[in-house]
Amino acid sequence: MKRITPIILLLICILCFASCKVQKPTVTTSGGDVAVVTDENGQWLSDTDGNLIVEKTDEEGNKVTEVLSEDYVFIDNENVKTPAYEAKIHPDFSIVNSGVEPRYENKEGTIQHSASLAPKEETDFNAYVDKVHRTYSATSAEVGEIEDVTVRNQNMKRFSISYTDDDGSDIQAYCYITQSAERIVCLTLISKDGGLNSASDADKYIEEMEYEFNR
Repeated sequence: MKRITPIILLLICILCFASCKVQKPTVTTSGGDVAVVTDENGQWLSDTDGNLIVEKTDEEGNKVTEVLSEDYVFIDNENVKTPAYEAKIHPDFSIVNSGVEPRYENKEGTIQHSASLAPKEETDFNAYVDKVHRTYSATSAEVGEIEDVTVRNQNMKRFSISYTDDDGSDIQAYCYITQSAERIVCLTLISKDGGLNSASDADKYIEEMEYEFNR
């Protein structure tokens, strides 16, 4: 199956509102949950490039270890870990989609937050920001200018997206794009019914998710 890019996933979201002993935890990948190989201290094992070592079942039914080449997400209570960043879930939010690209919603149902990684082949940060911005601008939404912001000492590009959904509700969204050592990361906040009143409100939510990007 052809992989859906983060740009399309964002649009869908907005328009829709050394021991080798294998033990827990598991990580969620695009192919399902897999067990992480750990050492005697419970530390995850990885190769020299930082890719996780996981256990899978081969075609003959044997347990084998291999380097995990897929994107993954590990969620343990409020802690989130991916190849590009770690974060803590905002106390007002809960997970509504715990797949490889997690999505969260606040208790009132007025704000959704999602996170995704750009495809590995996207290595030109500014070109990717422009691509995402052009993609949104090609829709019926009103798209703001790209701005430089700093959240948790991390430089990001941010722009706003405004539109009216099918039931007549005014939707306000903010797209943040930043870069870790490994990947470009896209974060969005989507607000309806007054969930967010300004870009500074959106910045505060991103701040309180305590994102830490790999450097």
